[in-house]
Amino acid sequence: MTRAKRILGILGIVLALMLAIVPGKALASSYPSPADITFGGMPLAQYRPEGVSYNSEKGILTLNNYEGGPIGIWGCEADFTIVLKGNNKITIPADTEYGYGCGIDMTSSNNSILYITASQFATLDITYDAPTLTDYGAVIGINNWGGVYFTGDAAVYINLVSQDTTSQDLSFVGVQSDNGMIGIRDLANLYIDLDVARASTCCGFKLASEDNLVFIGTGKSVIVDDSDTAGSVETYSIIVETYYEPYGDYLLIRQTPEVWLGGDWVLMTNYDGEIDYSDPAIRFYDRTWSAPNHASVYRATFVPMYRLYNKWTGEHFYTADPIEREDLRSVGWTYEGVGWCAPKSGYSVYRLYNPWAPGGDHHYTMDQNEYNNLINAGWKGEGVAWYSPDPDKQIQGFYPLPVYREYNPYEFAHNHNYTEDVDEHNHLINVGWLDEGIGWYAVPV
Repeated sequence: MTRAKRILGILGIVLALMLAIVPGKALASSYPSPADITFGGMPLAQYRPEGVSYNSEKGILTLNNYEGGPIGIWGCEADFTIVLKGNNKITIPADTEYGYGCGIDMTSSNNSILYITASQFATLDITYDAPTLTDYGAVIGINNWGGVYFTGDAAVYINLVSQDTTSQDLSFVGVQSDNGMIGIRDLANLYIDLDVARASTCCGFKLASEDNLVFIGTGKSVIVDDSDTAGSVETYSIIVETYYEPYGDYLLIRQTPEVWLGGDWVLMTNYDGEIDYSDPAIRFYDRTWSAPNHASVYRATFVPMYRLYNKWTGEHFYTADPIEREDLRSVGWTYEGVGWCAPKSGYSVYRLYNPWAPGGDHHYTMDQNEYNNLINAGWKGEGVAWYSPDPDKQIQGFYPLPVYREYNPYEFAHNHNYTEDVDEHNHLINVGWLDEGIGWYAVPV
């Protein structure tokens, strides 16, 4: 073989390897093939229902006035999207196999998110109506191992009906996530209607991880209606099953016009399956009044501030946005829980970003002069990130708590820390960090 041919051969191998790692090509293999998506039990590769199209390279399944049986999405290894157009209807068969029925069921080997969205107003009805049932099993409107997000202008109605009084161990769940967040945002509308005569479990949302939540941040409404469920059936807005000590915020509501949550608001079960009626940390919200049929309306009074850590750069990051929190976790940041709670109004705390620091860097300050000076020095101003309460005014009988600021003089970047924890503050000072006093204040909870 001549030298020229050897060079061409090597270039050919290199080109083949480069094509093999093109992001679009690699990502396409992460999505299910048409053989792994079913409609009423029939693979999409063999049966293409009217109004259904699938882009296997982008993981986008479009329903355009689809009407038919349940949808199964199997073996997904990347975030998957269902786009709604027109009016769609899924009917869960009454004779569910092994007592299990689900309108949309997605499985994955990781925590891939299922998005249900619409660019223009579109609807999806998921209905289950069974006269008689087996003695065990579960009926679920939408289920995914990872998160389930309702976005865009999608209107989803889940109606689970069973007037059977003989079944002993049946669960009825509107939306279930085993290891991710359930989110309703943008202009999405979600209505879960429970009409059950007998059940072991009956709830609007079900989570199986101790540090996830139901996030409601839509411009429309979210309703869990149990008004037609028998009085002997215990219904819950949210059920959380955790193998760890319960903690965290299981419900977060932000600027949503109407949120009606039927039944008792939450049920906790501990690691051995026994009911734990202890209050989880839903302390960020007030139940403002009780409505008929045991429904409750919640309004947020203040919000949790999430703290994350980047092990590659050493940066601590703070945000009030659970979507931003989940996005960072998905790319490797470590979630460190709730750092403090902030009011919905008050003194502005500004956020800046330094694009020149290795890996990027964020800074937070109440000082508008400091904010402007850093922008003049090349930082990117990101506006108001959250608010600080008036330190001289009590909140529910308590004065706000200080959030301390420390500076590490030995680092070029990622050298600020902010904490409500006095012990953490003192420890950092003792090991050489500089005490920069109080950065802002937190709501006492």
